[in-house]
Amino acid sequence: MSNEAGKKIKLSRIGNSLRQQKYLQLMVLPGLIWLIVFCYIPMVGLFAAFFDYNPFLGILKSPFVGFAHFKELFHDELFWNSVRNMFGLSLTKTVFAIIMPILFALMLNEIKNMTLKKIVQTASYLPHFISWVVVAGLFIMWLNTDGIVNHVLMSLGFTNEPQAHLNSPGGFWIWMAIIDTWKETGWWAIIYLAAIAAIPVEQYESAVVDGASRIRRMISITIPSIKSTIMMVVILSIGSMIYGGLSGSNLQQSLLFGNSLNYDNSMILETYIVNMGLSQGRFSYAIAAGLILSLLSFVLFSGANAVSRNLTNTSLY
Repeated sequence: MSNEAGKKIKLSRIGNSLRQQKYLQLMVLPGLIWLIVFCYIPMVGLFAAFFDYNPFLGILKSPFVGFAHFKELFHDELFWNSVRNMFGLSLTKTVFAIIMPILFALMLNEIKNMTLKKIVQTASYLPHFISWVVVAGLFIMWLNTDGIVNHVLMSLGFTNEPQAHLNSPGGFWIWMAIIDTWKETGWWAIIYLAAIAAIPVEQYESAVVDGASRIRRMISITIPSIKSTIMMVVILSIGSMIYGGLSGSNLQQSLLFGNSLNYDNSMILETYIVNMGLSQGRFSYAIAAGLILSLLSFVLFSGANAVSRNLTNTSLY
């Protein structure tokens, strides 16, 4: 009886909480419906990876091929090249995406003129709202042989002749990281600025009395105080690293900046999937590659979360 009574009390408490939070639940409902419809229901289509899918027959009536698509993937050099490019591009961008917003937030926090601070902050996160199509058009123009970047480099004596920077396979990853940093640094710095604003002012005042410099206050007070926020962003960045980090811009950059000259470094797994699925009509093969992409993301996210939990006692679950 005691167990049954305990269960009834627990259910009663849950019911009371649900009734008290009914308006909050209504606010969450649209997002929950979107998540189920666009994220969970499409997962049923993953079974097509094990069939030779024919749109006219449906998944279950299409011929079953088992792991044939996965075996073909693992023997495809283009697949492995796209995986290499995906990790190379993503790792380069993730390093920039983690470090630069922290540094920018720390520097912005040291600006004492509030008007100047607001102007700089507003100007820094405005690029986030610019479409990648527009950004690509701007940087292709700026980095072209007759663009402003070449004019500046030649006038400063760094190069004797103009370079087609985006056409060089060797520099593609770095340029994509620089462009992504320009677009997203101000936006992601907002998270760190919010965490910094929550630090008690008394800590800084005590440090000033003790004669601590600005650098010392950053190292001893600011950074340790926002450590949990940093780790949260690191976990999310690593979990979404194969998609281009928190901005998820790998596919856009590969499609917009990629060309026949930088193809060896701009072809990533996502564009490989798009080409196989849409251009060649190999839907099951593309779904198999997409399943591998999702599994890689899950492994990276779980690993980063576990490492963070063991080292810093900070984790998302």
